[in-house]
Amino acid sequence: MRQIVLLSFLLVYSSSFACICGTTSVINRYNHSDFVADITIVKNYPNEGNINFYKSDIKINQLFKGRTLKSIFVYGRSDGQIGNSCSIFFPVGTNLIAYSNKDDKGIFTIGRCSNVNLDQVTTSQVKYEIAALNHITSNAQKDLDVVQFQENSDLRERLKKFNGLRLDQNYALFQIEFNSDFTVKSVIAINGFGDLIDKDLSSIFKEVIWIDGENPSRKEITQSSKLLFGIYYHPQTEDRKSFLSFY
Repeated sequence: MRQIVLLSFLLVYSSSFACICGTTSVINRYNHSDFVADITIVKNYPNEGNINFYKSDIKINQLFKGRTLKSIFVYGRSDGQIGNSCSIFFPVGTNLIAYSNKDDKGIFTIGRCSNVNLDQVTTSQVKYEIAALNHITSNAQKDLDVVQFQENSDLRERLKKFNGLRLDQNYALFQIEFNSDFTVKSVIAINGFGDLIDKDLSSIFKEVIWIDGENPSRKEITQSSKLLFGIYYHPQTEDRKSFLSFY
């Protein structure tokens, strides 16, 4: 009896774990996805056998990256039952931003951590996500290096000088161009916060250390490699001042 109770507890306990999604920016999600679009789910198909993905036909409302798709595969169960904490179900009519990747069989998939359900966020969040994607799409360049640029010093600390600022927009988008040794050659504010703040941020970008996040030991890159980099404004709340962050 004691073993049965323990087993029941473990089953309930393990199923109660939340699916933890890492914090990342719109730009990072865009850069690391093969397909990005504002879509509507128009039809769901039953899971086949024990496969943890079900097929969904989609309507593309706006395509931001990749080719036009008629369907994607969603990690979860089409009957809405919870397979595990990372399973997800989108009823027909659900509107979302899909950040999808293609697997080794050429199938495009999404999961709980690779979408923004537009029916479950505020109007301002929807406008922000769409506006950010429009800016990224219109400024993305085919010659951007495949280097996964990553700041590797004290950018977070340096951004604290802007704590308490009041700004009218939620994010700024910059194009950073690098020399072959990972030092910053130039910074262009594509959609900035204003001349004074943009100038300060440009100086900070030039002072911090940058590396290839996938190959930190790499010392040299293609001359004039470029990066689209976002800085996000988080307004003041009851328990903290406003601040800038790269998330």
